[in-house]
Amino acid sequence: MQAATAPPGQGFGKRLVFHESMETVEVDFSGMTFTTAAEVDAVYDEIDRRATATGRRWYFLVIYTDCVITPEAWPEFANRGKKANIDYGLGSVRVGASAATRTAIREDASRAMFRANLFETRDQALFALAEMRKRRAFAGTETADAYLRVEDVHLSFGGVKALANVGFTINRGEISSIIGPNGAGKSSMLNVISGCYRANRGKIVFEGKDRTHLRADEVARLGFARTFQNIALFKGMSTLDNIMTGRSYMMKGNFLTDALYLGPARREEIRHRERVEQVIDFLEIQAIRKTPVGKLPYGLQKRVELARALAMEPQVLLLDELMAGLNASEIDQTIALVRDINRLGVSLIIVEHVMTGSPPRDAGVVRASARESSGALAGATREQSMVPRRAASPRHWPEHHAARPARRPLAAAATARRSTPQRAHECAPSPRRLSRAAQPRYRPSLPARER
Repeated sequence: MQAATAPPGQGFGKRLVFHESMETVEVDFSGMTFTTAAEVDAVYDEIDRRATATGRRWYFLVIYTDCVITPEAWPEFANRGKKANIDYGLGSVRVGASAATRTAIREDASRAMFRANLFETRDQALFALAEMRKRRAFAGTETADAYLRVEDVHLSFGGVKALANVGFTINRGEISSIIGPNGAGKSSMLNVISGCYRANRGKIVFEGKDRTHLRADEVARLGFARTFQNIALFKGMSTLDNIMTGRSYMMKGNFLTDALYLGPARREEIRHRERVEQVIDFLEIQAIRKTPVGKLPYGLQKRVELARALAMEPQVLLLDELMAGLNASEIDQTIALVRDINRLGVSLIIVEHVMTGSPPRDAGVVRASARESSGALAGATREQSMVPRRAASPRHWPEHHAARPARRPLAAAATARRSTPQRAHECAPSPRRLSRAAQPRYRPSLPARER
């Protein structure tokens, strides 16, 4: 039996078998003993060399029968295996591990949130690989027509890797969640998509065209809008003026016409004010339209930031922890709003720690490693990658498989939300809502400015 202490490239290469038809590399550790990090490196250097030479990714079938890995060698063995999965892997299954090795793998899997995929027999492992390939083939049919596709994105700040080999797809009309622990790179991923950060490597494809190197303002013109983890509003300006800033990139006036506020500038502002008033009505914030944002409670500031994003008339809306810091009632209201926004035909990508705010499990599926997302966060296995979570969107309603519903006007969506309560306790209108009904609404036909 080949000793694990053999120099790199000598002997262990015979234990690597590439099965082209199954897209699988069989790695045979059976009968080997690893006692030092150097022995582990000798073996994994050969695996890296052979896998790199193929120029492609593989499934790994790892045989552990009678393999002994000492506690001193295990940290290096786990780290090198993790790196191999990130660099070359499509998924891994493991066969014949001893009780001690199974325990160590399960502990790592629990801590790092990846699938252990441990099997007793080779046949069981091969069946699991076949299922992985089926799911990947199904994913490939969607990827080709994906609305937004992220491919092999890397981002680092000096020596700190924020994103490494991240990839996923978003389809039109879906609600998807990017989930992960604090510091995993979720907000960094939104910053890359929105053009705030420039990825070191990788590609962002939107509607079939490469949009990787566009500036943030160019990305906004494509139909992307976002909210921020830390509220980014003008505290001294009113709610209305803050929402109007979302229309600024659509305005065609120049300094002179805007300063004189005559002719085209006057008509343009009236037109954009009409749209902003629709957004205000949709989000039910009429009562605070003239209030300086700095005087509003945190939950309403979050609502104003969402209104500014909606004023941009986005096709894709990026929400970064929209429900952080909200109470239970505000969370329920925000969930209802998110669903209504999606019914307008807007695709949403949500970063959220409030799991009641993520799409419900019974409404869709979670794209985990079995879904074969093409990347992972820096320092994580492929199974630990950021997972877009698919929700109950128009695309997944059975009655809409043939045709997707048309976009509804904001006013119609707001009316539908009021007439169809999300919770039983919302059936009766609150005194605050009744008081709003008696308030006169702003009519933008008169161009009077509020300062």
